[in-house]
Amino acid sequence: MPHMLPSEEAFAAAVSALGINNHDKVVVYDGKGFFSAPRVWWMFRVLGHDKVWVLDGGFPQWQASGFNIASSCPDDAVLKSKAANSAVETAYNGKLANAATFQTEFRPQLFWTLEKVKQNVAAKAHQVVDARAKGRQI
Repeated sequence: MPHMLPSEEAFAAAVSALGINNHDKVVVYDGKGFFSAPRVWWMFRVLGHDKVWVLDGGFPQWQASGFNIASSCPDDAVLKSKAANSAVETAYNGKLANAATFQTEFRPQLFWTLEKVKQNVAAKAHQVVDARAKGRQI
């Protein structure tokens, strides 16, 4: 399904293709300020990487604060992005992608399965908030 947590293999392949390793510090941001960056932060965390942060206010706040920005994307960033997409596709087609330099460690305590959500709805132990757009809610 769209927007589900990627497999460990696909995530490791994509992150490796981006040139990120387990010792790197990662700051994520998005163009809206606080839209997709928290999701990326969570994926890194649930797959074992603690050195990840969300840029407060995202790119819009960075610009509004007067910090420097590049006017164009460097060629290697475009190539890395294409390589990451290709690595994910290769992983999902059951083929071994290039050796991953990023190693994942799934943390089940940060991830709720459908069964766990159903149990919680019945037990009413935790508040459930559906943050999806109206058209995607069930």
